[in-house]
Amino acid sequence: MRTTWQSWVVAAAFGVMSLAACNGGAPVATPYVIKPGPVTDPAGTDIAIELPAGDAARGAQIAQVRGCTACHISGAPTIGPAWESATSPEGLSTSAQAAHRIASDDYNGPAKTVEEYLFESIVSPNIDIVPPTTEALWPIAGPSTMSADYGSQLSRQDLADLLAYLLTFE
Repeated sequence: MRTTWQSWVVAAAFGVMSLAACNGGAPVATPYVIKPGPVTDPAGTDIAIELPAGDAARGAQIAQVRGCTACHISGAPTIGPAWESATSPEGLSTSAQAAHRIASDDYNGPAKTVEEYLFESIVSPNIDIVPPTTEALWPIAGPSTMSADYGSQLSRQDLADLLAYLLTFE
């Protein structure tokens, strides 16, 4: 009969093996602690504020925890504009699509750079609705199906990390 500590060791070893198996046998990195909900230093909606340096790996986890990938990666291009050029009907990555929107005659937002446009798209998603393709499920006139309160839900660091992640797509 096993003692309590032996049972714990066996359970922990099984858990590690299970995680490794799900990850193709590769070591499992310790994830960042991402806490959805209101933050003490919200990013707000001023796209001109200076943000700290971003961490793309942490930004990827924020996107996963917040559910962003459900619409912009796995659901793209029908639920939300695709982040990956391979799944974008226009073949544009997130940053290329942002640059294209800023230069468009029908863009009326304040963003002047790709980073500002992405910031704006996250915290004020109704300022510019990316024109949908024929198979898209979002209306051009809006409102966006994306939550409009990320300016209060994401810290300045969270937003910087998320932007760093978005800029990794090609």
